[in-house]
Amino acid sequence: MIQNDPLLRALQTADAAVGNPAPPADLPKRVRRRHAQQMRSVKRLKVGMVVTTGVFVIASVILLHQRLVHSNALSVGKIIQLQSQADALGVEADALEKQLNLAQQEQTRQDLRDEYRRQLAIDSHNATEESPIDRAAAIALCEGDYYWEQQARQPAQAAYQSVLDNFPHSHWADVAKERLSQFQMN
Repeated sequence: MIQNDPLLRALQTADAAVGNPAPPADLPKRVRRRHAQQMRSVKRLKVGMVVTTGVFVIASVILLHQRLVHSNALSVGKIIQLQSQADALGVEADALEKQLNLAQQEQTRQDLRDEYRRQLAIDSHNATEESPIDRAAAIALCEGDYYWEQQARQPAQAAYQSVLDNFPHSHWADVAKERLSQFQMN
């Protein structure tokens, strides 16, 4: 029976002895500061890619101009060679743009994850007194979050699944379902 489970009794005793820790008062400020730092990094990456692409284009134009000045007549082979170099530079610029788009998408996903977790922490702090089952489910969910942040995919999935298996009627079960669905998206 659930009421006779020694683990639940131990968790209930521990929960009765210690209250929930208060989140740091400056948590929203730190989240906004970190977001601003990440956005500056993305901007620097964008500028760096644009500058690199510009340098490649300018260098190729200078080389082309020097070749035209030093040779009186361009042969068909040289024209084809220069065209292929220009095409290669275009492909490289497209690849850099694709990398930039992927970095922006990943940054957006990370920002959404951070905001979701911040809201979850605020909501859980502001929630009414939780039952011992909800607190035990929250502990398992926190364990999954820890493994998620450590990039340990299997233990995180196992922790989230344990919330669903052991505490299916807890309000944390919905959160665990959402986290498991995020694993499938990534």
